[in-house]
Amino acid sequence: IMKKIILLGVVASTLLACKQTPSATHITEDNYLKADSTLWAEFERDTEPLIEQMDAEPERFDVLYELYLSIEEATYKKNVELAMEYASVPSGLRRLYMIRRHIDKEQMRKIISEIPDSMQQSTYGQIIKQHIEADQIEESDNYHPFECMGEDGQMFDWSRLDGKKTLLLYGGLGCMGQQGRDMLKKWYEQYSRDDFQAVIYAPEVSNFEELVEDKKYWTNNGVIDYIAIADFLGDASPIKIIYGSQAKPTCFMIDRDGRVVIKSEGLNIERMEAFLKQ
Repeated sequence: IMKKIILLGVVASTLLACKQTPSATHITEDNYLKADSTLWAEFERDTEPLIEQMDAEPERFDVLYELYLSIEEATYKKNVELAMEYASVPSGLRRLYMIRRHIDKEQMRKIISEIPDSMQQSTYGQIIKQHIEADQIEESDNYHPFECMGEDGQMFDWSRLDGKKTLLLYGGLGCMGQQGRDMLKKWYEQYSRDDFQAVIYAPEVSNFEELVEDKKYWTNNGVIDYIAIADFLGDASPIKIIYGSQAKPTCFMIDRDGRVVIKSEGLNIERMEAFLKQ
């Protein structure tokens, strides 16, 4: 009982913190960085005991996990609120872009219209406007070819994918874990390159040499010989603006006619397996 009281108190304190927002006179870069740092430090402080208890008391996992999710939800809510509150400072505007999929576009448009013109004309001000105006690709849409470099140092020719089932994957070979990498390897062994191809966009690389090294690292560590691409544009890349990718990995399974049939954060293995077997 005492443990439940303590845990509920942790949740209540987190939710209470979410109601505390800075006044307009305190909208500075330093204050945003402090608020953001405090938010995630508190998240770790409040969830670490729960994670330890879930390991130690597996019979109470469901109850503890619900408490974890409530803290996570409150933290993410505060994360969005902070980004909206501090959109007029550089780090706040960057975070606004990172959580753009969780804010209605009309609300986003209003926020951008109210920040200083210098911030509207900044890199993140401009790419947020591009996000607002673009129709992000969803399931049943045709995929969108964009200019990028392949691992051979040439501009990637998207026509290489014509007539094939394709997995276009935004980063995340590390994030997907060994199970995901093993699944990619299984699909490559199960289907020929005339039937299935994996194209992986590397978001972390900033030049061609890094793209080659990234591909070399993963193939040396047992990942299939996928097609590696990048455009070195960071957050301004079409794969983030047009495709709406943010989480790693974000996956787009494309049919032989170029239509996106599955869009998911992480590998939706069950749906993808079913699609490839068709």
